[in-house]
Amino acid sequence: MPDRTTAALKRLAQANRDVARAMAKDFLDGTSANEIARRAQRAFSRPIVLEMLKAELAFQEVAEALNSDVTPFGDLARYIELENSDRLVTVAIPGVVNASNRLGDALTIQVVKTITDTGLRLRPLRGYPADTDPAFILRQGQAVEVRKASL
Repeated sequence: MPDRTTAALKRLAQANRDVARAMAKDFLDGTSANEIARRAQRAFSRPIVLEMLKAELAFQEVAEALNSDVTPFGDLARYIELENSDRLVTVAIPGVVNASNRLGDALTIQVVKTITDTGLRLRPLRGYPADTDPAFILRQGQAVEVRKASL
């Protein structure tokens, strides 16, 4: 039996990413978040628009910070897995588990510093207690959530 559903869902996910990028561009060009939500009201509720917008802006800020931070490690982006799945941005350092203690710790600290210096917050994903240090999770090679506090 043919599977048209999987292909259609991939196109939908790509369309949602395109919408979020467009929202972020409009916001960065000076359009208010409320106006963007009004424009998108036929497709998304206001809370969803705000979540999508915050996630896309956080994704862009992290990507820019990791690509531009001059560190002893060079370009931090090459060590990172950064993902934006509609309203959730995650970051992981998968290779850090195999690094020596000193190198892995230093890389983890640098990644956390680079991200938090942009004003973004790191939070544990489900499965970890809320008070778990995100650096500890990253050092284990696991992902954490990147949050933008407000628009």
